[in-house]
Amino acid sequence: MSALKSARTRTLATIAAGYTLAWGLMLLNGGRYWDDWVMVALSPSGARLMGSMAGQPWQPYLWLTMSWLPGAEYLVHVLTFACFLGAALLLNRILARTPGVSPSAQLLVPLLFAVFPVNAARIAHIDFQYSLSIAAFYLAWYLAVADLDAPRPWRRIAAASAFVFALATTNSLMVFIALPVAHIAWLGRDALRDRAERPGFLARNGYIIVLPVGAWALKTVTLEPWGLYVGYNELGLTSGLKGLLEMPASLRSSLFEPLVDAWPALAAAVPAYLWLRRGHALERGRVRESVIAAVLGAVALVLGVAPYLAVGKVPQMVGLDSWDSRHQLLVPLGAALLLFGVVSGLVRLLKGDPRIALAVLLALSAAFVVADARIALVYQADWYKQVALMGEMEASKEFSEGNYFIVADQAVHLNALDRRYLPYELSGMMYRVFGTPTRFAWDEELGAAYAGQLTAYMEYEQYHWSEWTAPARTYRVTIMPGTTDVTDLPTLLALMWQQRFDRETFERRIGDVLDVEAEPAPPLI
Repeated sequence: MSALKSARTRTLATIAAGYTLAWGLMLLNGGRYWDDWVMVALSPSGARLMGSMAGQPWQPYLWLTMSWLPGAEYLVHVLTFACFLGAALLLNRILARTPGVSPSAQLLVPLLFAVFPVNAARIAHIDFQYSLSIAAFYLAWYLAVADLDAPRPWRRIAAASAFVFALATTNSLMVFIALPVAHIAWLGRDALRDRAERPGFLARNGYIIVLPVGAWALKTVTLEPWGLYVGYNELGLTSGLKGLLEMPASLRSSLFEPLVDAWPALAAAVPAYLWLRRGHALERGRVRESVIAAVLGAVALVLGVAPYLAVGKVPQMVGLDSWDSRHQLLVPLGAALLLFGVVSGLVRLLKGDPRIALAVLLALSAAFVVADARIALVYQADWYKQVALMGEMEASKEFSEGNYFIVADQAVHLNALDRRYLPYELSGMMYRVFGTPTRFAWDEELGAAYAGQLTAYMEYEQYHWSEWTAPARTYRVTIMPGTTDVTDLPTLLALMWQQRFDRETFERRIGDVLDVEAEPAPPLI
């Protein structure tokens, strides 16, 4: 028993260590991205209106709690980190309670799940609700599996409650729940075959089938989005057919591109392999396990992206739509199972040395860790650019006097994953500097459609230009890179150190990240 406990501890520690190396830098990031800026100084009434329009009336309480807590800018990232780590550890325990799953699968599938380099948008505070829902989902799945061995009413109540929260918060889980439903049915297949036991089994576990139907009915009948969010994530025949056509592109961006991007970092596999080669070895034989893992992985991938494609959402990691990487929330399980199944299956089928498969899978895991850490660093650089921009705004007479700004960003290479700052991000920064919702800015590269947001969204306080008034005092703003290059790794790491231990030097150097010029321009409105 002590040896078994020691192996379990080593496995859990390895998963936790891998995830911490991958995303631990998130804990040092106090930045805001995308819709995080709409939560700045958001009033309770404004938050309730947003939640009501989105069809999720409980969200405002989460947003307001996050904004009111001391150190919330860091705390949300700590909690996000904990949610995904918890999901990975719970996946390990789910697999450990599944007969026929080898110890190597119990380690490698959750490890790949934890570090697969997708969903960079988890860094955004506004996406914390999805992080929380994924942790609740895997907790509920684990409790449902554990209840099969030792049925307890409290455990089923806890599982049902966690499932309800997860499904109500993240619509795509109403489809993804097919996986735990099938898993529970397979684990209880003997009881389902037995006429005497079947009624009791269904009475105890039927909630897992009823819940997604109830959640769907609740959200479509009584919590339909309206106002700003009318038609948001609405399922229709046209969007469904379009989503089906986008399936190859979605799989390319969510599975194959992360694999290709990670290959240059394969050298990082050496220390990982040295750490694990004595404690774990891929079991010989077990071709059936590999085939099942690969098939389930493919199914899980389709179930993970199909709900988003059905409403016209195609996951993207890079560019203007990089925030759409939040639609990759459910990709890691399918990717982990598929990779484990394909690699282990090939080695087992060819009767090769099990250490080959272990080395390849650890190489992939280590490469993913490096890719994740790079993502965390580019978002840190992005935040430092925002801090520098707000410093330039505060020191600028033009920003103080103007109320309409056309931005030419020539330092876009400092932005994370080639993204562009949206109007409500720029206006949120100006609100943070000046404290009044009277200024509007837009990046000219985004096109005139974004300029039209001034009048389209003026009635909503969260965008921070609700008190904008004519005439437009227009300035053309040019953002240029300065002498402090935050894309240089030593410079970035030095700034992260100085931010905490040498504030004077940090303030001086952050002021050199950008060179911003503003000049009067003819009004466009």
